[in-house]
Amino acid sequence: MFCQECGQKLADGTKFCPYCGAKIQAAPPLVEETTEQEETVEVRPEPEEEAPPPKNPAPKPTPKTAPTPEAPRPAPEPAPKPAGKGGKTGLYAIVGLVAVIVLAVVLIKGVFGGGTTVSVMDCVNVTISGVDGNGRAYFDFDIQPIFDAVSKKMTLTERMREEIQDLTDDIYKDIVLSDDSNLSNGDKVKVSSSVDKDLLKAYKVKLKNGDKTIKVEDLVKVQEVNVKDYVQVEFSGFDGFGAVYLNQDYDGLISATAELIRKADNSEEAEEYISDSLPSVIYNMSWIYEGEDYQKNGNEVTYHCSGPDYIEKYGIHFIYEDVTATVDGLIPVETLSLADYMKLSCEGINGSAYARAELDEEKLLDYLTELFEKEQRGAYGAAGENFDAATEAESAVNSIKNTWREQFVTMADPSENLSNGDEVTVTLTPSYTDNNEVNMVGAGFTLIGGSGTFTVDSLGDYHLGITSTEDEELKAFLAPYETSIEAAFDEKKDWINQDASQYGWVAWDQVPDGKVTPVLEKVDTVTWDEGDYYDAGNMMLAVYHMSLPVRQFDRSMTTLDIYYGMKFNNVVKTDDGKLNYDYDPDTSFLVGDEKLNSWLNDHKNNVMENGTNVQEEEAVADLTGVQETGAATEGETEENTTEAAVEAISVETPQAGTIAEGAANQAAATVVYEGHTYARFDIALNYSQAEKFCEQAGGHLATLTSWRENLAVQSILDDASYDEYWLGASDEEWEGSWKWTTGEAFDWTNWDDSQPDNYNGDEDFLTIYSYYGSWNDRSADEEDIGFVLEIDPVSEGSPSGEYDLLSDLVASGFHNCDIWKQLEDPYGNKHFASVVLDASENGWVKYELDGNYNLFTATLSTCTDAESDASFEIAIWGDGKLLYSRYNYQKTDAPETIALNTTGISKLSIKMANRGGYNNGFLGLNEAKLWKNGTAETLPVLVDELGDLTLIDSEEYGDYSEGEMYTDVYGNVHENWYDFEEEDLGARAVYWLGGKYTTFEGTVLTGTGSYDTGTLKIFADGTEVYSISELDVYQGGQNFSLDVTGKETLEIDGYGVVYVADTRLVRAESETLAPVTDRYTFPELPEAVEERAIDYRIYKNKKYYRFDQGLTWSQADAFCKAAGGTLAMPKNAAENSAIFDLIDDGNYEYYWLGGYKAGTIWKWNDGETINADGFWGSSQPDNYEENENYLCMYSYDDSWNDLSDQNEGFVLELTAAEPVDDTAVMLTSLEWQENYSSEIVNGYDGANLYPNSVKLRASENAYFRVALNGAYQTLSGILDPDGGSSVNADFSLAIFGDGKLLYKKEHFTRKDPREVFSVDVSGVKTLTVETDNPGSYDGGYVYLMDPELTRAEASASSGIAKLSEQVLVDGIGETYIAGLFRDSYGELHDGCLKLAAGDGAKVTYNVGGAYTTLSGSIAAGDKTSYEGGISVKIYGDGNQLYEISDFGKMTGTQSFEVDITGCQVVAIEASGDYDSCVYVTDDQLK
Repeated sequence: MFCQECGQKLADGTKFCPYCGAKIQAAPPLVEETTEQEETVEVRPEPEEEAPPPKNPAPKPTPKTAPTPEAPRPAPEPAPKPAGKGGKTGLYAIVGLVAVIVLAVVLIKGVFGGGTTVSVMDCVNVTISGVDGNGRAYFDFDIQPIFDAVSKKMTLTERMREEIQDLTDDIYKDIVLSDDSNLSNGDKVKVSSSVDKDLLKAYKVKLKNGDKTIKVEDLVKVQEVNVKDYVQVEFSGFDGFGAVYLNQDYDGLISATAELIRKADNSEEAEEYISDSLPSVIYNMSWIYEGEDYQKNGNEVTYHCSGPDYIEKYGIHFIYEDVTATVDGLIPVETLSLADYMKLSCEGINGSAYARAELDEEKLLDYLTELFEKEQRGAYGAAGENFDAATEAESAVNSIKNTWREQFVTMADPSENLSNGDEVTVTLTPSYTDNNEVNMVGAGFTLIGGSGTFTVDSLGDYHLGITSTEDEELKAFLAPYETSIEAAFDEKKDWINQDASQYGWVAWDQVPDGKVTPVLEKVDTVTWDEGDYYDAGNMMLAVYHMSLPVRQFDRSMTTLDIYYGMKFNNVVKTDDGKLNYDYDPDTSFLVGDEKLNSWLNDHKNNVMENGTNVQEEEAVADLTGVQETGAATEGETEENTTEAAVEAISVETPQAGTIAEGAANQAAATVVYEGHTYARFDIALNYSQAEKFCEQAGGHLATLTSWRENLAVQSILDDASYDEYWLGASDEEWEGSWKWTTGEAFDWTNWDDSQPDNYNGDEDFLTIYSYYGSWNDRSADEEDIGFVLEIDPVSEGSPSGEYDLLSDLVASGFHNCDIWKQLEDPYGNKHFASVVLDASENGWVKYELDGNYNLFTATLSTCTDAESDASFEIAIWGDGKLLYSRYNYQKTDAPETIALNTTGISKLSIKMANRGGYNNGFLGLNEAKLWKNGTAETLPVLVDELGDLTLIDSEEYGDYSEGEMYTDVYGNVHENWYDFEEEDLGARAVYWLGGKYTTFEGTVLTGTGSYDTGTLKIFADGTEVYSISELDVYQGGQNFSLDVTGKETLEIDGYGVVYVADTRLVRAESETLAPVTDRYTFPELPEAVEERAIDYRIYKNKKYYRFDQGLTWSQADAFCKAAGGTLAMPKNAAENSAIFDLIDDGNYEYYWLGGYKAGTIWKWNDGETINADGFWGSSQPDNYEENENYLCMYSYDDSWNDLSDQNEGFVLELTAAEPVDDTAVMLTSLEWQENYSSEIVNGYDGANLYPNSVKLRASENAYFRVALNGAYQTLSGILDPDGGSSVNADFSLAIFGDGKLLYKKEHFTRKDPREVFSVDVSGVKTLTVETDNPGSYDGGYVYLMDPELTRAEASASSGIAKLSEQVLVDGIGETYIAGLFRDSYGELHDGCLKLAAGDGAKVTYNVGGAYTTLSGSIAAGDKTSYEGGISVKIYGDGNQLYEISDFGKMTGTQSFEVDITGCQVVAIEASGDYDSCVYVTDDQLK
């Protein structure tokens, strides 16, 4: 861009011209000009000859001269007439014709041919600019008057404009100004032209030359500014090396110029120029220095200045003059003779010492400090502000020392083999100059060389005479270093931890404050003569000893020896008896005796190799009785308090008996299991022969009373010669009543499919298949069968009594845990039904014991496939307390017995790890048994972990309660741990206690590094109850036990590196489960009769037993009556189904029932007539052969038949003392209002049949609703979890009446027994049954069996309704959650209305004035701040009825009840922080 006033080129965006001061106008935007095309006729002169255009004409260049317009063509002349007779007439005609032509020419010229004159001066505009006395004149040529003149004669086209413009482009060359510069007001400027007047002839325009005179006026008056007045030349440094610089007062120059501008123009525009443009004008002035680089006093220097001359708009004229100055004030240079400031340093022993010349810095510092103070100068120039002579002198000394080292050669002569009293000359010579001086330009010094003489003294002697580490001079010599040793120890702690990690952990928890006192243990002094690398001298090696307790991987304690070695060179004893040395020692931090000895030998050997050893003195400390602070010695280290204190419990393994000598060598294979010896014999004998052989061998045919014993026997049948082998059991006495020959209970069976079948009616003896281990019944005389001998233990061992195998229990949780049917340990022992954990994958398993056991025993072993380098760890906790731990258990270790007291324990947790190999790391708990209490069950103290609580809110928090065992920095193991590590904002977790607990216990730990520290605070209901700050690794774990009785919330805040482990929350009181009692009491059968029964079923008050002993109807009837019962009488479909369920796998085709024909009428044994419809089969009864008078049931379906009095199986019936309520109604018979994932099925718990049961898929949150309408009083039934559910299932079931919780059962699993319940449903309008299973998503079924309703005396419905049943008029941000709902505090509710408070939720219902009261509960929801911030309001017909504000998770659940009598509309409104929500639950409209 350019200035419109002075024409100077400017930078883009400039607001004011820096040359003339004119304000720069922004250029107008370019607008494309659009003209409509008009039809115009150009008048052009005809060309002289027009050639035909070429076929493809090339484009012609635009001519510089416009083409001549075509002139109008004259009308054609009439042809001359021939002359007539009269000559005058012809003359007149000619004259007339001439007149006409002349007239035509005049007319044409007037219209077409006359031109227009344009004065050139009309087109010239003259402009005067600048300042008075320096004005400038210039002109511009305005072509518009020419365009105007042409357009009067013809249509002016765009092309014609361009051509005229081209013709006049150079016209300015013919226009002259008489004067164009240095103008002043009053001057006159004449402009004249001499252009070609016919330049535009083609356009009928004639240019007229001329001149005009312009008077100069209104030029701005000049105001001068002398730039020189605003600069000053200054000097610094030292004479001969001085520096020059120009101090420019820019601010003063700008201020002075601005005042002159305001004087010329006091406008806003001028002020804008001053602020925006004036500084850049001033800063563009430049100064050029003329002079030498280094100056001395008296020299003359000059600066030349240049810059803009004028700011024309305001009349500012800058005057530039050279600035000349004479150099003065430079500080004189100080000359120093370095020889005056040298000193001699001698090292070594008297007679063989060597000398070294050094700068005597202390002497030089004193001299320069005094000099600087006197002359007020610094190290590099004159004294400035805050001048300190000593500091400046110290800096100067350093500079001189560096110059001496770099630019002088210093020689000491002589320099070797010196003795006290010798004279040594020190000579200093400049390295790079010939004039014996070195100039320090910047520091103001001239250093000169020279020489000085020094006398050697104070050399020490060789022999130190140290005989003990208690030597006083030695103590004084080493004392200054002992503090630094402790500091070095602190710095090396992380390194020590790393070194110790090879074999364990440093037990810092046993080292008070992490401090260990170093003790001087050893001092070696090696004296040498001069050698290749060493002059004569002494080397002293001092060793300090520290000990730390270390917990090894097997958790045994040992001591880690740490040494701090120091090597001193040239140690001598001075004349006054003190020890002296050359410089600070080399130090080494050493762990272990091996590294210490290596360090000592390396230093000694180095001296031996490079010098001639004269004498070696050794002083060894007597450490007898020395007690090192903070570290217990090996064997005295205190046991880790977190390790299990295992109670000594006597456990004796059963002692196996032996097989008689004659039979032992015939056994094909043997195995011993729990003292029982089992031997396989591949000898084909019948049953009696095999039984007799076993008796003679000292035992009996094997009796397998458990699946573990069956597995043991199966293990020796793998390569058997026969398909089957005799076992010691028979039902020969009573068909189906199998008995072991030893009299043991025949409770556990392993029959093969469809067995026993009593084929041919004589299969009364038991065999085991060698392929599958399943059982069969065979005839006694079969001889193609081997047999299994069992030798009972000589002693049963201890403990004794009733127990459950751990492998039979259902785990409440596990990871990488399994039950192995068989495990062979590396010692060749076989174990069966072992609980095996993959320690390489940190396997763990948990069990709920519920206080039912007082002892746990097991044998610990690994398997034959375990890796040889495996190093196993196992720990067992009971209710969060460590009961047992074993570390570094290896494959080569023999199996070990575990015996633990588990009295009162509710939860058992077992965790394993493998610190060695990472494959085949399986560790087994074999023969693991839980021994039952001999007396009444001990009520357990119920204990939960922190992770069992409902987590209300958290930030940067990690829960590792379900996972591998945690080993802390001291080597202690923990069952559960929680991570509160967060360096910046801190970590937090808030839990819901709900007033259920009395005590909260745990341990606070920090990280592994020296710099890891943590702070932890615990709050109960918002009040701080525990705090620890800056906990570090050296303080050890900190245990706490807090009283939380009645507290609702628990908050834990952590900062830094901090963890909480081994948490235990003790319940306020032990929960007692309602005893599981049968709903009916049945008479007892004689023991002999019950033993013969194959199976039984119960339906309501009927109990049915099946017998497979073939009897006639009469015999069976007599047998049942003698036993206190009767043959079964199924009088309804449910009872008939129960009996069929009992016999459908029986060995008989028919089973006798208690019915008979009296004449032509069928009657029950109790005399009632059998309904003719009954359950007869097709075409039955048919009285085949006229003697079928007795009732039976077909075992292949549930139909009846009539038979003659022949041998069949039969069913005995017992009737309970309690009658069946005939008025009761099954819940399943009512019409369900709503149902999700629930169905009506036949329930069966292994004995009882419940045809009217409900199966709820808890994994899908199944529920159903039933309208009771106040017609019933009690709902009773049986709650039973599906035995096939996932082991991770975590069931809950709740029953609600009109939204109110009536019954709940939480956190039960498939292992829990069925539970009988009874619920008061009086007045209930709507009953809801709901379930959930957050623990598993497959196979999660719960059965509600035999749910029975007893009728109320009179219907009395509550009339209660829920909001969800009302008409929703409008809703914003609301969600209704159906089914069982668990709020932020873990409480159960019948559904939930969720309001998004962060979005300003509001719901409006039409209640139609039908209710008087609205009640319910409010709880803060997910992502809601726990501090508060929510507001909830309830309105009735627009009037506010209720409000709660500053509501959050810490507030807990809030109940409300409002009067809505007569209200047509009810609205609930919630507002709060972003993403917050509110749960409205338990709502009831009354």
